[in-house]
Amino acid sequence: MDIYIDGSTTVVCIIIGDETPIVKHALDGHTVTVNEGEYLALIWALNEAKRRNLTDLKVFSDSQLLVRQLTGQYQTKALNLKFLNGIAKSLSLHFKSFTINWLPREQNPAGLYLDKVKTTARRLLRGAVEDDSGERRYLDIQHRG
Repeated sequence: MDIYIDGSTTVVCIIIGDETPIVKHALDGHTVTVNEGEYLALIWALNEAKRRNLTDLKVFSDSQLLVRQLTGQYQTKALNLKFLNGIAKSLSLHFKSFTINWLPREQNPAGLYLDKVKTTARRLLRGAVEDDSGERRYLDIQHRG
């Protein structure tokens, strides 16, 4: 099963097969590093694949660091990433076959979807959205503290 992943400092996205992308907070709403976000996306994808009893996984990521650390091309020196790397490697052993491959950002549907979600969220936070005609409309957003 092909799985596409992407992570950021606040949210992660996974796409399993041809399914609708799934987006969630990277770490219960806490900010993480970009590299931690990439690892958290992978760990979430592996947990989801395990929950679904999938057996053969091909994971695709646009994070060269993540892919090269997991394939042994790079050492994992940072303690925070060593911990996440160990979790990911341990989870990968649950599958009959597991590969992780790098692909360019523009070919990663999870990354493209995450970009779209983050752009929409930024517009909403600024109070501006476009309607179907492309005209900008401003929302009156009130924050309660």
